[in-house]
Amino acid sequence: MDDAEHSRRRQERERLRREQPQLFADVTEILAQHDPVGLVAVGAPRDEYEAEAGTIIPRLDSAADARDVHRILVEEFDRWFGRDTPKMSAGDFAGVAEDVWAAWLRDVQYGPQAARWTETAYADPYAYLAHRAELILSLGPKLEPGDALLDLACGDGGLAEHLPGIRYRGVDTSPDMVESARQHGRDVVLGDLNEYEPPEPVAATTCFRAIYYARDREAFFRHAAGYTEKKLVFDLNPRQYRVADVRDDLRRAGFNELELRPFFSPQRFSLPGLAVSALHALERSPLAGLLLRVRFSYLCAAFRNE
Repeated sequence: MDDAEHSRRRQERERLRREQPQLFADVTEILAQHDPVGLVAVGAPRDEYEAEAGTIIPRLDSAADARDVHRILVEEFDRWFGRDTPKMSAGDFAGVAEDVWAAWLRDVQYGPQAARWTETAYADPYAYLAHRAELILSLGPKLEPGDALLDLACGDGGLAEHLPGIRYRGVDTSPDMVESARQHGRDVVLGDLNEYEPPEPVAATTCFRAIYYARDREAFFRHAAGYTEKKLVFDLNPRQYRVADVRDDLRRAGFNELELRPFFSPQRFSLPGLAVSALHALERSPLAGLLLRVRFSYLCAAFRNE
């Protein structure tokens, strides 16, 4: 790379840092967490991937979905490091792409879509959120009517409609999402999952498709443990994060038990009822592990067994 190109890229990064600070920070952190070429693993600082974020973000305007983001990531890392440099396989970049796409939706497209977020974020919002709610109630210590639940990074709080009898409060960083949730009659407040603390302890805390927003995962777990009485429920992609590492972070934060359940509900496309039932049955099958190697995630309940 010549001096002129280096200067151009540096100026572009500075522009992005000024104009899209949250997205720039989120994409940089997502890349650091996944560490596609092992820079963080050998001691590089977590902002080491700012350069790559600076060339990836301008291309996200052309992406229609996570598959487009996947292609962009592979192309950009090949361009930065060369095809022969050891790094994630093209298939492994799928998990990174899902997180980058979710950050793009949250940080850039939230405003225009906030009024109908639940309807547009899920191909079949009722089936998807109803199954999530079912597992929130049953996985780990059971929730009872009247229990309080805090839903971090909740979007417009659409999950609340599937938790009758539970005292729901949502937290989100987007003022547009908070306003949309309130227009639907949902108790949602403005806040950051790293810092927000409810006015009184809650029975359960949930956090979905947002663990990468934690600046320090163990510190986030410890913070949630301070106000959560029964369990912390979150999703985990085993192709992105080692379950053993997450379990260790939870244990150090005070959660000494972790119950996992495969969650086989597609977000981006709807299926006939029989196919949905078959997938849900497969969650308890010995074949679940094979499917988790290529798609879907775990729902996790962390709790204390004293």
